[in-house]
Amino acid sequence: TFRRIGRGRKDFIDSVPIHAKKWIDYTSKYGLGYVLSDGAVGVFFNDATKIILDPAGITFEYHERKNKEDICLTHSMTEYPKELEKKVTLLAHFKSYLDQNFKKEEIEHKDP
Repeated sequence: TFRRIGRGRKDFIDSVPIHAKKWIDYTSKYGLGYVLSDGAVGVFFNDATKIILDPAGITFEYHERKNKEDICLTHSMTEYPKELEKKVTLLAHFKSYLDQNFKKEEIEHKDP
């Protein structure tokens, strides 16, 4: 387990450890997509960059390493640099897939 802290919003800071609830391994082509226990969705791409969508689905953080320095940039889902277009699209696809599986599991758990 791990904790996400310092995301710029107080609701991201939580005393309960955050963990991956669901993931999909598509490392053969793109990377590993996951849903965290706080509702955030992320992708760890094969090129070692990372993108994490906040639980509200409004903003995301893009993490990369340049010149031995970790860089973290925050963007909205409606305004981001053109060079991130493919990764934002992949994030949306991973989120859609994982959301559908969560809804399906919830229905299965409710039915006896």
